[in-house]
Amino acid sequence: MRRSFAVTATASLLATAPAIVVLGAGSASAESGLTVQTTAPGVLGIAADPTAFTVKVTNSGQAAHSTKLAFTLAGANLNPALGGLGPQTVALQWQDNDGAWRDVAVAAAGSDSVTAALPQREFGSGEQVVKMRVRVAPKAPAGPDGELATFNSHDPSAPKPADPANPYGHITLTTTATPVGETAKAAAGGAATDTDTVKLGAPVVSLVNHPTTHAPGGTPKEFTLKIDNATDSTYTALSTMLAFDLTSGNDSALVKLESSSDGKAWKPVPAMEVPGEMINPLPGTVGVQPRSAVEQQLRMSFTGAAKPGDGVTYLAADVLDTTAEEPAPIAEFCGERGKFAIVTTDSSPGPSPTPSGSAGPRPTDTPQPVPSTPSPAPVLADTGGDDNSTTLIGAAAAALILAGGGIAFAVHRRRA
Repeated sequence: MRRSFAVTATASLLATAPAIVVLGAGSASAESGLTVQTTAPGVLGIAADPTAFTVKVTNSGQAAHSTKLAFTLAGANLNPALGGLGPQTVALQWQDNDGAWRDVAVAAAGSDSVTAALPQREFGSGEQVVKMRVRVAPKAPAGPDGELATFNSHDPSAPKPADPANPYGHITLTTTATPVGETAKAAAGGAATDTDTVKLGAPVVSLVNHPTTHAPGGTPKEFTLKIDNATDSTYTALSTMLAFDLTSGNDSALVKLESSSDGKAWKPVPAMEVPGEMINPLPGTVGVQPRSAVEQQLRMSFTGAAKPGDGVTYLAADVLDTTAEEPAPIAEFCGERGKFAIVTTDSSPGPSPTPSGSAGPRPTDTPQPVPSTPSPAPVLADTGGDDNSTTLIGAAAAALILAGGGIAFAVHRRRA
């Protein structure tokens, strides 16, 4: 069984500036006495909040230079789900002297390449720092059939990236400071440039201590859903969901999924009605800071009417656009599925959650970072599947309003 979650979305490329860690820098000088040095993010999160970076322009001469500050972003080995690098997928902003963020017009400059330039300005003697922020997100709609862009490295039917070891690709960011007008005539040597390589990344969603066996009517078994953000970007609002694929005549009415903020009080996670399947959007949203992780405590069980057979747990995290009137998904990241079996007798109590120093917040709680080693980027691998694979894609066949989030998810089934 192959599966990806998807919902219809409209992307917004502007949001509140996040607090981020910026990495890497370089510089180059022109004979005009200008030096430009860009401090770019090391890993830019796809569809994350706008991510800050800085450009330092140094004028070692005595005269002020009227200068054009321009940028070129060129993508390489991009994941096909992104939909390319162009004006529809790149947003760039700069901060003016009053602290307001101003949009920078982005223009196509060939395949997977864009250019942008700030208004001409004076750079006097000494250093000046220009604050910038950038965002790369799938255009809406994206995907091969106009669906929500779904990044599913665990689905053998998903589009394969050019470089499986770096499945999201990277961007070459070139910054150029060019004297213009009368200044250009007096400033021999022309432009100063700086080039930085920015990797693209995304949250990694995974199941920790996922139980492998269940007995009909047995004790609920606990496990953890973890979102690990190894990028330098903030994700303000992620919506997570699970789906269960059951065999041997079992259906969604036989499964009980619950969540907890403290491992003591458990609340049911309602299911979305899809014939023969169970999809459980977890309530509310969760945010995750750069280079950190958050966890959600879950447990599942089966009623006594469940029959022996196999099952699969699928999982995904959707990035939500919180600037829309109704928060809408922008992109979806799927995790490695978990397999389990329903058995007639089960002596195993199931694994205990791995201690993390955190109670594991519910998505509706304020998320707390947990100790995290950045997860390796996922690689495409054939996880098996049958010929009658099912894909959940964005279309209006069934809708569920998530408690506390006010988010309408539309889902329907399609034979792959």
